[in-house]
Amino acid sequence: MGYESVKSAAERMGVTSRAIQKWAKEGRLPGAYFDNRVWWIPDDIKEPLKTNEVTPKKTITRYQLPLLRCSFNVGEAMKFIESIPDPDDKNIALAEYYYYTGQAEEAAQLLEQYFDSDDESLRYSANVMCTFANIFRGHIHLAGFFSERVSKELEKGLNNQDAPKELHAIGVLTAYIGKYLLNVPVPEVPPLEEYLHFLPNGIRLYGAYILAYKAYREKNFERAIGICDTALAFCNSFYPVAAIYVLIVAAASFMGLKKPLLARQHFMIAWETAKHDGFIKLFGIHHNLLQGLTEQCLKTDYPEDYKKIMKVVKEFNDGWYRLHKPEENDFFHTLTPIEISITLLYNRDWSSKEIAAHLDISEGTVKNHIRSIYQKLCISKKTELRKYLED
Repeated sequence: MGYESVKSAAERMGVTSRAIQKWAKEGRLPGAYFDNRVWWIPDDIKEPLKTNEVTPKKTITRYQLPLLRCSFNVGEAMKFIESIPDPDDKNIALAEYYYYTGQAEEAAQLLEQYFDSDDESLRYSANVMCTFANIFRGHIHLAGFFSERVSKELEKGLNNQDAPKELHAIGVLTAYIGKYLLNVPVPEVPPLEEYLHFLPNGIRLYGAYILAYKAYREKNFERAIGICDTALAFCNSFYPVAAIYVLIVAAASFMGLKKPLLARQHFMIAWETAKHDGFIKLFGIHHNLLQGLTEQCLKTDYPEDYKKIMKVVKEFNDGWYRLHKPEENDFFHTLTPIEISITLLYNRDWSSKEIAAHLDISEGTVKNHIRSIYQKLCISKKTELRKYLED
């Protein structure tokens, strides 16, 4: 199920826009929601309910993260943002744009006005995004503060049995974001799979990314790829931001299966989607998962973009290290990005020759990097490296 405008619904159902709005207000179009000034109608409704069939219930006022949830033409993110009629939704979308393009400071500043908003969706979006933005800003105490606020909002929302299923679905999704993307404690929640169909398509696709990322972390690479392929195949439109997330985790999963050609294909589709809008941050935060694909695909052909991504990688690794292991020696913080890629590949039993071919460097260079890695981590053999990574 997707959503369409009142005009599109009216044309499809052969009635006036006024009739669609009237039915939506009366609750005769199940799932319709009012996004401040605009009604959005489920695109699978064939006719309105009869008046005596309507069950009174609360409606959701708006959905979170408009740039993530919506379909727009590649390279026209700013044009899409400018077309959003609601000023608050427009600000949230612009903050998303700043975040995806590596402007965390600008994103956080724009979101400040919504931290304590009476509108649950605005408040939710601002706090979730600021958790991520403050990792990059180096404001770790603020990242922890916003993460705690999100957890409280989540727990309160999940305990509200009168809330519509759409809000419960957003709550479950956010719990998965906290648990699998931020590694922070969250309340126990039902499986995300049971709630995806309550979400609009773009956010549903992002939910598939989180499930695929979860499978990747569990080293179930085939399942991760299956989730990604299925999610993309069943989209009724193209959702650029969510699709980039899905393609990146698919590429990482093909690397886990030692299928670098397929990994590069998925990586480059993601890059061709992202580069026109400058969404470099999505590659920086996934650099370690991509295990050298960024170097192999972008370093030579897109040197300026590669430099920007490496800046994002450093900011993210430093922030992640300070957030989760402030008193420990963490290998993501100790090693360079290329050393991290080689470490992960070497630990997955790639030979020096295979790593060299993948990264387009000499085998001798790979061996020099491995010696440097051992020296920095104060280890001397592969079994110690494996134990280091497990710890």
